[in-house]
Amino acid sequence: MRVFKLSFQILSPLMTPLMADTLWGIICWGIRYFDGEKALKGFLSAYETSSPPLILSDPFPSGYLPVPKLKPVTKEKMSKEEYGKIKKIKKIEFIKAKYFFDKVPINYSILEESIENQKNLKTQARLHNVVDRLTNTVKENSLYEKVELWYRKKSIFDVYILSSISKDEIVRIFLNAFLIGYGADTSLGKGHLQFVSIDEGVIFPSFPENEIVRGMALASFIPSPRDKFDQILYSLKTKYGKLGGEFAIKGNPFKKPLLMYQSGATFSSSGRVSFVGTLVSNVHSSYSFVKHYALAPVIYFKEGEENVI
Repeated sequence: MRVFKLSFQILSPLMTPLMADTLWGIICWGIRYFDGEKALKGFLSAYETSSPPLILSDPFPSGYLPVPKLKPVTKEKMSKEEYGKIKKIKKIEFIKAKYFFDKVPINYSILEESIENQKNLKTQARLHNVVDRLTNTVKENSLYEKVELWYRKKSIFDVYILSSISKDEIVRIFLNAFLIGYGADTSLGKGHLQFVSIDEGVIFPSFPENEIVRGMALASFIPSPRDKFDQILYSLKTKYGKLGGEFAIKGNPFKKPLLMYQSGATFSSSGRVSFVGTLVSNVHSSYSFVKHYALAPVIYFKEGEENVI
């Protein structure tokens, strides 16, 4: 499989954070609406092979990748200043992708350089009322809050894609998905994404087999039986997925909760793999055909010898 980097702009507020599984979901709806049910079934069945059709990373600010989970700082005593730096570093989400592609050993000193590059997102809470559709009036004590995600004007994000599909076909699939809109409240003008470019010449860094390196997952994932990890460092999150398209407005739209390793999880493995994770089945109580995307491309890096400040 080749590595592609697809870039898009955000042209509106979002109601749903940028994540690979949600992006994959609108891709599936795009295939369903534009190519038909048969095409979608073929797309999903291809994930049962050793070469899934599309393996997506989370979307990242252009030129950045997630902060890798590193070994804890090895220092018995820290000054107040050093402790303050550690607290700031733990809040960092992204670091420059060039550190990975230039094979720079990554440690906490590298992360510290990225502290000032995190101000890309603002959130705004809006209050809403629940409307009684029978009386067409607002219900009493029905105020609730929704949080809108506002990125910098025309922010560009990158998605790394592993695929054997042609570049033109990948672009077509994403253009159809973007017509549907991303995440919640698309009918209200939220989730408007616009294709910018695609780069098919991306080469992830490679290292000799005898060199000690770590792999980093570029999306949230759930390990498959084939994944063999050693010394994995990670953060977990519980994913409360929701159905889209026509299933969002009929019956129960909620998937079963899933516990996932978050993007940025790092690990050692006996062999180099290009991706980890699986497509999860049986995630809905009523619809057995519903799947949840839980795969991630893997990029390798060399960890700095001393994780000290």
